[in-house]
Amino acid sequence: STQPLTWSELGIALAVSGLVFRAVELEKLVKRQRVKNEGPARVEPVVTALPTATAGA
Repeated sequence: STQPLTWSELGIALAVSGLVFRAVELEKLVKRQRVKNEGPARVEPVVTALPTATAGA
């Protein structure tokens, strides 16, 4: 059966969760600053070759 987290496990889980949250927020901030300073990144169109059906094959 499962047992509740100990205080140390709870603290570690909250610390890791906080670090992940801050890392994601920092990444979003950096992206916003980059777009603001340089404009949106140029996106090259992706052309994929689709297989074509051959008649009478």
